[in-house]
Amino acid sequence: MSLASQRTAIKAILGAVTGIGIVHDYLRLITDEASWREAFVGPGGEQLLAWTMTRESSEELVLQGNTQNERYHLWVLRAYMGVADSQATERTFQDLLEAACDALRVRPTLSGAAQRSDPPQVRAVEHRMFGSVLAHYGEIVLRASDLAQYTTIP
Repeated sequence: MSLASQRTAIKAILGAVTGIGIVHDYLRLITDEASWREAFVGPGGEQLLAWTMTRESSEELVLQGNTQNERYHLWVLRAYMGVADSQATERTFQDLLEAACDALRVRPTLSGAAQRSDPPQVRAVEHRMFGSVLAHYGEIVLRASDLAQYTTIP
């Protein structure tokens, strides 16, 4: 178990959700519109629909009488979807957030990549400008642990 294996597992879990869009396993920081359209809309696509993820923080706790510490990583999963009021994308976006939470919730070890994970939390749902596109924006936070092996140096 490691940070990298958790990242890979979260991407796979999200990617399996029907209609989820493009899933990136890192925070994309793109400044030109052509590049972000390629990354967040995809080739031939018409609607912005994508996810990014990053580790926001980690906390490490000492396990007594052992050579392992438990590390808790706080993952932030960010969702972006172009607004199309005539298509009621607000409902679709809210449903996608729920589907992502459902997929994560039923895998408390992130398919074996974590010791355990807490239930996912929807931390934010709002609207933002994404380049020239008005977008639904949401954040899901997920706390997942792994074990850090160490040996004591005399």
